[in-house]
Amino acid sequence: MPEKQSPQQLAEDICQRLSERYPDLEFGHSAPEDFFDGYYDFGLPMEPYADFTPVWFQEGELLYWEAPHPYTWDNDRFDFNSPREADENVYVNFFFIHEDGSVSAVDDYDGRIHKLLRGPSIQELMAYVELHFEAGRQRQRANVDPAAITKISAPFFHFPDDFSEDLSTMPVVPFQYLRSTIFRHIAESKPWLFAMNDHTARLKNMEKDIEAKESDANIAGKELESKMTVEIQTEDGPLSCSGEAFFWGLLSGAQEEIEKERPQLMTDVADIPPEAFDWQWQEANYLQIQIAYSSLTNEEHLSDELLPLCLHLSNAVFPAFLLPTYCRKSHQQAYKKLCEHLKNIENTPACIALDLPPYNEQVLNCFLQEACCSQGPELARKALEGRPDSALEHTDNLERRLSIIRQLM
Repeated sequence: MPEKQSPQQLAEDICQRLSERYPDLEFGHSAPEDFFDGYYDFGLPMEPYADFTPVWFQEGELLYWEAPHPYTWDNDRFDFNSPREADENVYVNFFFIHEDGSVSAVDDYDGRIHKLLRGPSIQELMAYVELHFEAGRQRQRANVDPAAITKISAPFFHFPDDFSEDLSTMPVVPFQYLRSTIFRHIAESKPWLFAMNDHTARLKNMEKDIEAKESDANIAGKELESKMTVEIQTEDGPLSCSGEAFFWGLLSGAQEEIEKERPQLMTDVADIPPEAFDWQWQEANYLQIQIAYSSLTNEEHLSDELLPLCLHLSNAVFPAFLLPTYCRKSHQQAYKKLCEHLKNIENTPACIALDLPPYNEQVLNCFLQEACCSQGPELARKALEGRPDSALEHTDNLERRLSIIRQLM
């Protein structure tokens, strides 16, 4: 996954991108205590407002925008209020980005926050901001290009620039350049780019620990103690060894496989032309996905390894809509078509047509579902804690709560 940005970095990046997209509108960000200083008439929380947590006491960054014809979030109705057609005034609307990456709506009347998004990507958050003003919705409605996966890539290292085992920092390379490498990994049931790992340092540290414990045991005239003893069957019969020695053997065997495979991986990367490495893939419309090895072969018995892929999407696809969390049908459609394409791919670019609803419908649907998921636990807690009539028996109270739980299961 891409490196997580701080709330300040995320807000700044979004403001820059949205300002380029909507030069006539104003986008900004700031600390909540700076923006809301004097914003509310009653100032610090006092009765009758003592039961809420105002936004200026939260840790994070405020993202705000000024636009005419706003769609405002109504948390009581759990939906947007549409703008009044004759109203040409410019209004301020805002999101609050928490330190954990979650995002809340801010009530402009009393400063309450209502969590709506659990941790959106920059692509998702930009699209959700567009739902809040007419120009953004118009842009989404005008996005009628064919929905498709336009290219398929996989993370791959660029020797010697990024000889590492961190997939998130690597560029991506189109699938057709990696086909033989990928299917070799599948045939051997090895994790993707497993030969990039290196256990040498860990093995040396384990050796030192084992030798030190053996030395201490010899000095004390005692047998080597271990938290775990492992019994293994060898050609010479059963053998007992310490847990430390057993795991050292496993790691040592893995290192031998790595060193055996690495030369072939270096040969593979040498055959990839420099222009095939895409370092800017996170700036395009994309979705990261993992494909089971078993989905790309007819072999029935394969390990549970997964192949990480980057799907480059046409502008008519909202990436989150392909996740099973929001639309299982769309996810299954994309997954099935993707696997069939990869099993039969030649040295031609991918273009897989998808049958999806309009782009604006995808965005709004994902936003509302995400709001449900974000507020669901809190709403369930309130329902369970709600006090029934004091005349009810404790058994009635229990049955009421069990009924709520069963409906949520």
